[in-house]
Amino acid sequence: MSADVINNLHNRCASLEDIIRQQEQTLSAVLGRLRDVEQRFGSEQHAKENTQQQINALLNDRSATAAQIDHLNNALGNQSDRLSNVEAGHQGIQSAVQGVDQKYDAVSRGLENRLQGDIQAVQQRLQASEQATGEAIRSVQGGVQGNTNAIQTVDTNTRASLEGTAAANDGGGSKHAAARRAAGSRHATSAPGGTWRLDQRHSDRQSSDRESSADRSAESKRSSTGAR
Repeated sequence: MSADVINNLHNRCASLEDIIRQQEQTLSAVLGRLRDVEQRFGSEQHAKENTQQQINALLNDRSATAAQIDHLNNALGNQSDRLSNVEAGHQGIQSAVQGVDQKYDAVSRGLENRLQGDIQAVQQRLQASEQATGEAIRSVQGGVQGNTNAIQTVDTNTRASLEGTAAANDGGGSKHAAARRAAGSRHATSAPGGTWRLDQRHSDRQSSDRESSADRSAESKRSSTGAR
């Protein structure tokens, strides 16, 4: 959505640049016409001055005829009319230039206000997107933290259960070995051949110790496997 708005702003800026170029071309054309009018005005003014000089010369020259004076007066009147027309055209061009300037200013202000509104809308959308993204990240972090706590709780309970099972197995093995030793002792005391019975009891004790050691080793392996 932000990319569409930015593209829209870019297109509007391009449209504004086209309008500005068109206005500049129009102003250039108007200024060219204004220069032409000024040149014509200067030419007419120069011709008027020449005519006035001729009139003054004729007036000073008493030998000039009345017809020539009338002709020159008519020429001067024609030049005055042309000069008035040129001045009226100059004023019309100035009015047109002012109208173009006012239209250009109005278009520029409208586009500027429109661009500012679009930029503010984009900023608001970006802020809303950032807030939504931050809330989503915080929600994910909370879920991860909850899962971590649950895993730690399960791990703690598993370790405690394994330790309790190992302790129970160790206690059962010790009781079994003690029962075997007591039975062997009674048998050695009551049966003949006491020396051989003592050796047998020693052998049974070693066997019981090896079995207890094997039980503890197996339980330790099970505990380590469960912990992994």
